[in-house]
Amino acid sequence: MVLCNEGYASSFAARDLRRIGLPHATDLIGGYRAWHAAGLPTIAGGTSPVP
Repeated sequence: MVLCNEGYASSFAARDLRRIGLPHATDLIGGYRAWHAAGLPTIAGGTSPVP
């Protein structure tokens, strides 16, 4: 999954990833703002999920 602030740039990134052979690449409609507005969990400080 590709994520950006508002869901616009991530749509293009997901499209390009599909074009290069990642058929399941997708993005979050509305981006981080929609996620946050829905009250879904976030972690402050910009921590990365990858160690």
